[in-house]
Amino acid sequence: MDFKSCGLNHIRRYHFKMEINEISQRLLDCRTMTGLTRTEFCKQNGLSIHSLASWETGRKLFSKKMCLILVESLHRYGVSVTLDWIFYGKGARPEKKDLTNAFQQSPIHFSEEDKVWNEVKLFRSQYANAITYTVQDNTANPFFFPQDILGSVGLVEFHELKRLQNKICIIELKDDTVLLRKIKEVKENNKVNIELVNEEMASFSPIAQEVEVKMAGEVLWFRRLFKQC
Repeated sequence: MDFKSCGLNHIRRYHFKMEINEISQRLLDCRTMTGLTRTEFCKQNGLSIHSLASWETGRKLFSKKMCLILVESLHRYGVSVTLDWIFYGKGARPEKKDLTNAFQQSPIHFSEEDKVWNEVKLFRSQYANAITYTVQDNTANPFFFPQDILGSVGLVEFHELKRLQNKICIIELKDDTVLLRKIKEVKENNKVNIELVNEEMASFSPIAQEVEVKMAGEVLWFRRLFKQC
């Protein structure tokens, strides 16, 4: 056995874990600066509560693409931060800007992304059971793609949920996790069998059985954010 190699591998794993912990702490600090709880931040930005919890506690490392989505979300609450700061601790430290003063002192020029998020806020204000979701991966191809923003109105009664069988739905679970899945079967006590929207990926992933649902709704609209290269 090469004890020197084993020792080096142990050191590398230790440093990698330390780096993840530092990244997760910087993300947590930035999200805390918004003044929102983890649940509130996720619901307002269409993110998975389970995923954000794993990122903020260092259980899992998020991608740089996901980091850019998080940075954009933080900017909406006046938290000025960059990917370099969250990932590497480099550059200017995050700051909380006074959006009220900025609104009063300068003319407003809404980007396409701002317009989309204003639509999302309007949608949420109009429906008590509004659910929004931001696609984060390829599990919804070919219907939806990463960074697409979707909206639905959640149904809660058993007879209403029955109408959602075999439809693509935004689903809010009992633990507040939000998913985009196809409902295969609705059972008593608001339990459903669900599978991935992407049929190619679904063939390799088992159907989740009797998932306990708080509410679910068919996708009513979506917006696609086109990034300029």
